[in-house]
Amino acid sequence: MIGERMFSHSSKRWQGKLPVVFASLAVRKSLYLKLRTWIRQKRVNLEYAFEVLDELRCRKRGDHWVVENTLTKEQKEICAALGLDMSIMEKTLHGS
Repeated sequence: MIGERMFSHSSKRWQGKLPVVFASLAVRKSLYLKLRTWIRQKRVNLEYAFEVLDELRCRKRGDHWVVENTLTKEQKEICAALGLDMSIMEKTLHGS
């Protein structure tokens, strides 16, 4: 929402976008802080981490979400850096 997407002809519309921009910056900063060590080790940026995570495919099964594809090494590293419980991910991958 930064840059050209922040442009608005109306002051009210711009003020309406402001909370969304603030929340997205807060989430981005939080993710960066959690992934900072991984990012430095791999010598990549946060956008690269988003691209790696974008390859994750999930679908809803009943009342919970399951991962459709096997996690790559980088996806597992990112999930571990974010503090996600990998045992749950492994169970959903193997249909348990």
